[in-house]
Amino acid sequence: MKNSPISLNLGIDFGTKYTKICVRDTELDDSWVVIPGQADSLLDRALILSQVGIRHDGVLIAGLTEAEWIKQIPSCVKLIDFIKMRLACIDNKQESEIWYSPILPDFQGVKLSSPNAIENICAFFLYRVIQRSKDWIYQNEVDRLTNREVEWSVTVGVPVKYYDSPALKRFHRVLCLAWHFCEVNIPEIKFNELDEYLDAVRESLDTQNIPCFVIPEIAASIYSYTFSRQAKQGVYIFFDIGGGTMEGAAFKFYRNSNDEQQIDLLAGLVDPIGVNALAKRITEKLPDKESMVSEAIIKQGNAILSGICKISKKYREPCKKGDEIANKHKISVRTIKSRFKPDQTNIKLYLIKVLILAQCLIHRQVATVIRNCCNKLSSEQKVSISVFLGGGGKISEYYQDTIDSTYEAFNLYSTGMPRYQMLDIPVPSDFNMKTIAEEHFHRFLIAYGLSIPDYQVPEFNLPSSFKNVPPRPVVRQWTPETSHDDG
Repeated sequence: MKNSPISLNLGIDFGTKYTKICVRDTELDDSWVVIPGQADSLLDRALILSQVGIRHDGVLIAGLTEAEWIKQIPSCVKLIDFIKMRLACIDNKQESEIWYSPILPDFQGVKLSSPNAIENICAFFLYRVIQRSKDWIYQNEVDRLTNREVEWSVTVGVPVKYYDSPALKRFHRVLCLAWHFCEVNIPEIKFNELDEYLDAVRESLDTQNIPCFVIPEIAASIYSYTFSRQAKQGVYIFFDIGGGTMEGAAFKFYRNSNDEQQIDLLAGLVDPIGVNALAKRITEKLPDKESMVSEAIIKQGNAILSGICKISKKYREPCKKGDEIANKHKISVRTIKSRFKPDQTNIKLYLIKVLILAQCLIHRQVATVIRNCCNKLSSEQKVSISVFLGGGGKISEYYQDTIDSTYEAFNLYSTGMPRYQMLDIPVPSDFNMKTIAEEHFHRFLIAYGLSIPDYQVPEFNLPSSFKNVPPRPVVRQWTPETSHDDG
């Protein structure tokens, strides 16, 4: 005899490099990490590479961990990476021009970079992620699911910069195509068959009656904090440091007259300045060093910062007006660019100098998000602002110090905002890490937030809903927005 149905909502953090999944039992109000892959460590089993491969015979491969991919690489004729940003950039041509990944070639007469092809590739990837997640849950939650029919739903995050744009419908359509794939459950398909099949399905797809939802990724990360009744009202800024991108968003959290939680998203920005994106910049002329540089950024942050301080003090000179500031030591982009060239004989020195320039890019995003946020706040609302960090790059001292020091480097006191505080988001009491160490929660906080169904979370308003507040007259010093140097 079957018991009452159980409702499970999958929260899929469709990342630039890695995809993470959490699931929530909406009846018991508890969420847990989904660990569908194979790898040496429990954490690595939960990290699915966000890429799709095409084998020599045309069969598609997706939904695998890094360890599983290593076994597949020899049989791949095409590897399509950064699929999430390729999807997001369809409606933003300018963004795609600065994305650090090769332009996709044609395959079997199909242009892989066409909107439909990218949608189909992403739909197949999400289908494999959903299917593997379901299989793992059925195998590992026997006591919970015995004699119960499961009512599934799925939520995927969209960068807040693209959520308030035509990309929203595109992400939702792709997720619905993935859901359709799950219902027909085609275990193996060739690329040309996928393209023909989904192009036909797209014409008759009824997205209104499919339990698939999309919300801003940053809103999901915010839920990790605001879902608790202990969450304090105020203005917060969250930076998600991923492999390919860093996303920043500012929000105001408060309770309305009915004691209902409310979130106002005030600003959002996504840039290709994640850990692996910076490594690609650095190793563009130094092949085969990308993994080494990525690891150094994560694990050798203190040594990098020490080297940056030493070089900055050595080359520091008065900055000319219009010259971009690279770091808190106020060394200029022009100065550092004129004093180094790619040097394979001293890779460490080259890495340090390029990471000084990368600091300028990080500072620029942080400063832009903060300024856009402050432009929508009254003077009274700027009293206290807290900053959270998340994503795989959160543990890097290099990113932590660069984000923290933006206040001084870019003279943010000119916005009228006091010095912000850097805070950690604690693991929610209703979240089970499944024996993965709690120190890794920052990698799953977005997936956790996405697992919470929309009817349980605070309402939120998008950045376009708010107009700038006329600023009070202040004495302003030069700020980097006067320059358009790429760094």
